[in-house]
Amino acid sequence: MNDNRRYLNQYAMLLGTYMGVFWIAKFCLIPSGLTNTFLMLLFFGLTLVVPYMAYYFTKLYRDRVLGGGIGFSHAWLFIASMFIYASLLTAVGHYVYLEFMDNGYIIDTYNGMLNQLKAEQIPGTEDYIEQMRQGLDLLAGMTPIELVVQQLSNNIFTGMLLALPLALMVRKNIPNQEEEKKEGEA
Repeated sequence: MNDNRRYLNQYAMLLGTYMGVFWIAKFCLIPSGLTNTFLMLLFFGLTLVVPYMAYYFTKLYRDRVLGGGIGFSHAWLFIASMFIYASLLTAVGHYVYLEFMDNGYIIDTYNGMLNQLKAEQIPGTEDYIEQMRQGLDLLAGMTPIELVVQQLSNNIFTGMLLALPLALMVRKNIPNQEEEKKEGEA
């Protein structure tokens, strides 16, 4: 069993890197998606692909590296590690964007959307608009590193929760060869 786990960190890093690059590419859709509905829908669609990627990568690890069998705890640890590495890489991408490229674009775009909604004077939206404005003011007051740390912790926490059902789906025990021989003789 310990022989199988020695590759866990190596493959979690490798496959987590692939997932992190996917997340960064997906994140590039957000600024344009604020003004283009198709790109935002594409972002959300690609976000739904993430659990399938994690399942596929874990199944690939199970079948090609471990020889076809993996227990629940091993699968959970692999998936959680993969999400941690993907989150760390994505945090670098988020930081680079927020520190050097954004210049308040996302917050300004959301403020413009709220101003447009307020100008339409739809009954019953005043409280909603005020809550959104307070949330945007809170976000605008945060530094890029604070935003990145918040997103990093959200990604890791979500990944660990998502790892539970994925580990249940991917686990697969291989019967011992001795048990197979006994079944073959019977």
